[in-house]
Amino acid sequence: MRNIIKSGFKNAIVHSPIRARGSYRSLLKPSLKTSEVGILGGGQLARMLAQSAVQLGLRPVIYADHPQCPAHDAASDLVLGTLNDSQALEKFFARVSVVIFENEFVDCEKLRSAAIAAGRDPDQLFRPGLSTIRALQNKLQQKKMLAELKIPTSPFIEVSNPADLPKIANAAGGAVVLKWSRLGYDGKGVLFFDPRKEDNLPAALRFCESAHSRGIAVYAEKKIRFKRELAVIAVTGTAQKRGTPATVTYPLVISEQEDGICKRVMGPALALGARPAHQKLAVRAAAQIAKATGLCGAFGIEFFETREGKLLVNEIAPRVHNTGHYTQNAFSASQFENHWRAVLGLDLRDPLKEPGANQRHFAMLNLLGPDQVSISGADLPLPSPGPSSHLHWYGKLEISPRRKLGHLNGIARDGRELKKLLREFELCEKSWIQALKKK
Repeated sequence: MRNIIKSGFKNAIVHSPIRARGSYRSLLKPSLKTSEVGILGGGQLARMLAQSAVQLGLRPVIYADHPQCPAHDAASDLVLGTLNDSQALEKFFARVSVVIFENEFVDCEKLRSAAIAAGRDPDQLFRPGLSTIRALQNKLQQKKMLAELKIPTSPFIEVSNPADLPKIANAAGGAVVLKWSRLGYDGKGVLFFDPRKEDNLPAALRFCESAHSRGIAVYAEKKIRFKRELAVIAVTGTAQKRGTPATVTYPLVISEQEDGICKRVMGPALALGARPAHQKLAVRAAAQIAKATGLCGAFGIEFFETREGKLLVNEIAPRVHNTGHYTQNAFSASQFENHWRAVLGLDLRDPLKEPGANQRHFAMLNLLGPDQVSISGADLPLPSPGPSSHLHWYGKLEISPRRKLGHLNGIARDGRELKKLLREFELCEKSWIQALKKK
């Protein structure tokens, strides 16, 4: 598989960094003519971005397809429309000074066309830029870019012909992880394939056929025997320092998944057994990725720590990320605030320069819809956080299995307190689930 994989590195896409653009009101460069800023999307990430924008004196305008989206009551205003509604997009783009993304699952060409029709310069309106979103929304292109940058990642190969799957898997050692290059998240668009199991091949073929029917490439990764998953949130700004956009990072954290969905985050990883070299590698990788792709704002990088002690990049998300929600309570500036600071040209708050940044313990627990529970209504039971917990609720009116509904944050002085905090989280979640099941 090694020789096959190497041939896939040749077509990596590497983009130049974007240049510094306009900034917010008189505090910065005067190119923003209004305090209204746009968020494309209305889910929980948009909600938390809007809340942070208000704290900075901005007026966040949400573009969403439903009037009761999670972000609706955190926004200054709401523009309704789908991502295919050119007229609604034009109205939205004409109104705001800058547009940021809740997620990368967008059609960049449609957005560019709508921006031009609205009389806006796409290269100045969107942050990150559309070329950056286009490059990073494709995970196969991410892998090729990482290889070009010599940033360690798991071996991979594009699956052009699904009939080759048994041969590809055998060359990789007997099992591979199949992934859609686009539209995969929270465990969707991912399938484990082991040719030694007779029932695996039909499911793998259907997986590939479903992707190819949507014009989505599929690639196979060698299955990594990892010790744990780690993650880091980085933020790159548009404010120039010595000619280069500044990049700051939050501490490396441990991320635990359940069925492909982030369940809990704990940190700092350095205080929980991670090697100092791993944090240095993560910080260096973040700076390389930001420079190569022109990233602007917050972005998340997920890693595998292998049993042999290597650190491999798994995926990159060009936006605020679930593994960074703990920053709302653990640091003076959250990933959401720093995201706005970055795209508007404000100075970034460097988390690692805060006193005790790598000693302060913290945790986050995602609150997911329980299995076999599907209910709706405005009077749904809310979790009751313990004395050391902070509840961040998303205001969704429907609960379904595995749906993200909110999260708990907390900080602790040391590892012993961290264990107590995690237990507090678990008790809160357990009582909440029991209340839901009585509805």
